[in-house]
Amino acid sequence: MATKPKSVVASFALGVSALKCIGPDRTDLRAEAALSLLRAAQPPVPLEISTLASEVAATWGSGPLGVELIEAARLLRLGEIVARYNVRNFHVMDPAHANRLVEFILTQVDTDGANANASASGRSALDDALQVCNAYSHLDASAACSTYLTNAISLGVMRPW
Repeated sequence: MATKPKSVVASFALGVSALKCIGPDRTDLRAEAALSLLRAAQPPVPLEISTLASEVAATWGSGPLGVELIEAARLLRLGEIVARYNVRNFHVMDPAHANRLVEFILTQVDTDGANANASASGRSALDDALQVCNAYSHLDASAACSTYLTNAISLGVMRPW
């Protein structure tokens, strides 16, 4: 996976630092700044933005921009997963695309240990599939786990006994 130029990473780090400088009494301004940063980020996402996306729901989830912040963080996480698996033409609003994305990710079970993308991110195909399932209400995490185990056993990665 390509890396961001240092200037882009530095710009996001500066943006997150500036966000932290906004006073705690200005939650509306902080939420707007966080939303702008999340919307501007593209995979691969700098660590500062990933951390910000993780903190968004707990910090500003109940405010006036809460729904938009949570949605921006969700879309950013999905974008990272889509980029990690080099998926093209993924439409986030299409439930059928989400189904196919989970199915595709779960076929990557045999490469979890050897996949440079999975190793670099510290995530497995199961982690990514569950993240996608959590992002869409029509996807079943239990079914994804079952499919993962079935694929792992059939490929000899795991033994059923």
